[in-house]
Amino acid sequence: MKRLLVPIGILIVTVGLAACGAARSYRMPIDASQARETFSPIATCAERKGLMISEHPDSIHVKYDETAWIQYMIQNEQYNMVLIVDDKAVTGADLEAKFTEAQKVGDELYACAEQHMGAIVAANTALDEPAPVPTGGACAKLASCFAAISNSLCAQVQDTSCETSFKIEGDPDDPGCQEILDQIPMLIQPYKMAIPDYQTPGECL
Repeated sequence: MKRLLVPIGILIVTVGLAACGAARSYRMPIDASQARETFSPIATCAERKGLMISEHPDSIHVKYDETAWIQYMIQNEQYNMVLIVDDKAVTGADLEAKFTEAQKVGDELYACAEQHMGAIVAANTALDEPAPVPTGGACAKLASCFAAISNSLCAQVQDTSCETSFKIEGDPDDPGCQEILDQIPMLIQPYKMAIPDYQTPGECL
């Protein structure tokens, strides 16, 4: 994950965090307005790693181990990843190593969350895509037949306000479409009664 800013509070944040320990904060690569969309995927990814989570309205906290937390937080209209390490239990060179470990896991969790969010978007996009138009066989013929009926009916009544529409329900196979084609003479019978000269379009024959 690429970051745009240099770590903030590079050593110890004393205001309000003295009881918690040393902290470092990293700016996340998305706007704070989108931050909450990442909370649930982060929780899912953390749970897969067996990590404990704590969810809050403006943040989600992941317990890395007994000495460190990874917190994804909305702060002052920014979205930050905040690492907190118990500097009473972890000192000296071990403190720096702990921050490095926690940052790596924090990056991995966020990358996992991005993949999870991408999969959801792709699935929703696929659901929104229209069904493919048949290109051959009985279903293609049925689609052409319905289009021809719509056009010919309005042509017959000679009314500019005329509107007709037919559609194939579901996703039938060719035998199913052929069955509907066989029923076309019966389906258009009401139109023949209203328009005595109406003829079945050639596309339906």
